[in-house]
Amino acid sequence: MKTNKGLLFTGALFIIFSIMISGCGDSFPESPYSPDDSSGYVEGDWEDVLAADDKYPDNVYLTENIEFEPGQVGSARQDYNTEYYDENGYPLDSTKNGACGPPEGTTVIHSSSYADMTVLGSGGWAVWKFDPDWVIVDGEGDDFIIFSNHNCFGSDPDGSWNELAHVYVSEDNETWYISSLEDYIENTSPGTANSGYSYYDVTDVFGNEHCWANFREEIEAEELDETGVYETVTDESGNTVYISMYFEPDDDYLGGDRFDLSNFVLATDSGVSWPADGKMRYLKLVDDPSILDGQDYAPAWMTGARIMSAMGINVEPAE
Repeated sequence: MKTNKGLLFTGALFIIFSIMISGCGDSFPESPYSPDDSSGYVEGDWEDVLAADDKYPDNVYLTENIEFEPGQVGSARQDYNTEYYDENGYPLDSTKNGACGPPEGTTVIHSSSYADMTVLGSGGWAVWKFDPDWVIVDGEGDDFIIFSNHNCFGSDPDGSWNELAHVYVSEDNETWYISSLEDYIENTSPGTANSGYSYYDVTDVFGNEHCWANFREEIEAEELDETGVYETVTDESGNTVYISMYFEPDDDYLGGDRFDLSNFVLATDSGVSWPADGKMRYLKLVDDPSILDGQDYAPAWMTGARIMSAMGINVEPAE
């Protein structure tokens, strides 16, 4: 029985999954999750990629979109990346399942890349269902991660386009809960340029943390330093730390926003907490222009929240 999956791995496996390699061309550590075992970037639909390689862990991801009500993107986007938007600037219905499957994160240098994702548009929202064979439960620590796709110019948070959204969870797609810890700066003038965006005044909303995890290739780990600038993570010997394509939810440096079900309360009554025996099956994200976020750095280029993936940490088999 795979209960509380994120707690099953020891510190030794932690080292296996968070591979560290030398920047000077030294050989990779011997491990089934070593970059030596990777053939580089892996092409193909995510289901086919995972099925073809038994080294991939049995992580729990979103597998189906239930509802999709996109908002409009900025004016400069309407003739740009037309594989995502129609001529009026609304995300295409064909992208609604882009959030399904594992994440395809990148380094900050490559953060403009367009991996498989769902774009909500300003004010848009969507609902997805997790793998029906599993449920997410309230276990020790955080219970699930959501990975975003956003741009960051000059490795500077003030140049970031992380576009934020409310996070809702449900067992039945009818009764919804939202985090009681949600906190952010209100946007008093949506659509106007603002360079005062800060990561540090935002909690328990989606889109605040960059995604590094990528199931298609090994990725250099990066993190924000004390001044708010992204830097490459290195080990004690000064070697670059890489995230394996065979990652687990408890690996270091995956990025993404982590959430604890014990902090969630009924959306219509904050006095009612997530039930101790609750089984999370559904995730809803709602882009809200009243939240001050990175889109105001260049409003004509706003996309609304962009979800790449969501992954369970504490999971149980569905009954």
